[in-house]
Amino acid sequence: MGVIFGQNYVTRVGAGGFGDNDEPETPWVDPDAPVWEPVGAVALTLQLQLPALSGGDPDDPDDPDDPDDPGEGGDLHIPPGLDGPSVAWRAVVRLNGVDVSDETLGPIEIQAAEGAARLARFSLLLSPGLPLTLSGWVGKSVEIDYEILANGEPVSVRRLFTGEVDTPEFDARTGVIRIEATDGLQAFTNALPDDDIDALCGGRWSAVVFDESRSHGWQRAQDRLSTRAASLDLDVFGVPRVTGWHEAPAFTLTDDEIEDGSLAVRFASRADLVNRVVIEFSYRYPTAHARTWQVSFDCVWNAAGKPDSGVLQASWYNYVTAGHWILTRDAVESALQSAGAEVVVIAYVPVPSSYNQPGTDWNWTVSPDIAQSLCQGFTAAIAFANGGETEEQHTIIVSAPESIALAGERESVMSGALEGAYPEQTQQETQAALFSAKVICRLPPMDAAPRVSGKMTSVAGTLTPETNRQAANKAMSCLIDMASATIQAAHRQNEVSVTTPLNPDADTHLRIRVETPRINATGKIKTLRHVLDTDAGRAVTDLVLAVSSIAGVGAAHPESPVDPPASATLAQKTLSNYGVSIDFHSGPNEDHAFVCEFPGLLEADRKLREVERQTRIDAPIIEDEFTVTT
Repeated sequence: MGVIFGQNYVTRVGAGGFGDNDEPETPWVDPDAPVWEPVGAVALTLQLQLPALSGGDPDDPDDPDDPDDPGEGGDLHIPPGLDGPSVAWRAVVRLNGVDVSDETLGPIEIQAAEGAARLARFSLLLSPGLPLTLSGWVGKSVEIDYEILANGEPVSVRRLFTGEVDTPEFDARTGVIRIEATDGLQAFTNALPDDDIDALCGGRWSAVVFDESRSHGWQRAQDRLSTRAASLDLDVFGVPRVTGWHEAPAFTLTDDEIEDGSLAVRFASRADLVNRVVIEFSYRYPTAHARTWQVSFDCVWNAAGKPDSGVLQASWYNYVTAGHWILTRDAVESALQSAGAEVVVIAYVPVPSSYNQPGTDWNWTVSPDIAQSLCQGFTAAIAFANGGETEEQHTIIVSAPESIALAGERESVMSGALEGAYPEQTQQETQAALFSAKVICRLPPMDAAPRVSGKMTSVAGTLTPETNRQAANKAMSCLIDMASATIQAAHRQNEVSVTTPLNPDADTHLRIRVETPRINATGKIKTLRHVLDTDAGRAVTDLVLAVSSIAGVGAAHPESPVDPPASATLAQKTLSNYGVSIDFHSGPNEDHAFVCEFPGLLEADRKLREVERQTRIDAPIIEDEFTVTT
């Protein structure tokens, strides 16, 4: 145990205090000292007896192991609320619920780092001749507390570590057992369901960007956190937490609280800097097209225009008496359907219900029932469906302009691709044709472009949820966030390291400020190490701060909204009636066929359509104050 100086509790032990080198090289063990014997389940598990490390006379006022003796050397600073010199500290170590504090040997070390498991290391001295089964220790609980004592009584107990034994080692030469314990961060995360990890870590996730088969547990947490300026770890009690890199400082360290000679600075190298990320993302998906023609036809004028008609057939009477056949509506629809056309809308020109024979009193009439099945002509919108493909090639540039202005471009590249899952195109076209013809297939095509007379129109295909436009947008947003987090991480590689009296409040979820005559800096605790060395009378905390900086001005740089790029405008063009042919072989000596011909699908309308898009986004760098004075 030792005495306290400084508000954050650093101690010294023994007559020599700090810098005392008179302690023996090996601890003195009283062979007659009482022996701690584990009992019950603990005894069965540990199969170990540890002699208590004790020495000196408790009645000796100069006894270095007396908790009420402040020892010699150095100024004593009492924490607020504690009076008198009899203030000391001790480390409390429990192994599988058993207090083995008095059996520890040498320093106790606890390490923590952003996004990593917390580790603890300590040593125990083994009584000679006892059987040992170290394999039974693996997985046993380890708890380490930091106690403040006043007049020998604990007045404050702070947890420094909660975990389990990971690796026990036995030194056969010295009989010392070295214990390494971990808080089991990865194992803890691996046991969580995906939904719990998503709720804990936040951020974005996309099956296009990440490997869905492997993105579970720890890997899923890393995937999600790669899109955030944040880190995941467990606190000193083993409770998970995700903390952002840019919170308000929790406390300030000044010269009085920093050990002499411990303050150090490391600036990030230009080689480590990333201030521009180029994302190449391609999205390929099928489209449905419709070519729609406005067509009209009249039997009388069609017959009159034939070179073999002889005379101009300018009236219905002349048309009929010349022996021309009358067109049926069924023949029209059958011919159009046979041509693969969809009749969007059609209006028939009815045959006259009655007409006079020129120069006579004869009046010819047509039965209404029969007239309904006949026509003189029609006007219709005729559509043809076909499939195509579009590939959007997106270049998304995420950058930090201020950083580029100061350090030049430091580029990194990301890429991704997605292809829409859709039935084979010819299958869709066949289905559309059969549906239009009202034969065999009664199911409409999956997608149909709008029918606009004289236009070729397009619509994107209906895709699976894993490959549709929402999935593509989600993937691009995910990559943008990853690029932004990459740039932010690269700019916080500046480090300030200090050693302070042991501070149980310090942990990796906090940002702190260092304020000294030469250095003013604010950063998040990147790593920390508590060292409690009873033999040396020393309890300190080593801190390394990650400082985000470009110019050290502490400014927030502008950022752009993380919006995915707009989708491509689908193809549309005006059609020409060139190549449209409708004819009725109505003459008495003809085959009486009604024939429709339409232009074939151009290869250019079917081939892959490529669209290039470029988008620029500013990354949100939040800059810490970081000034150095010579």
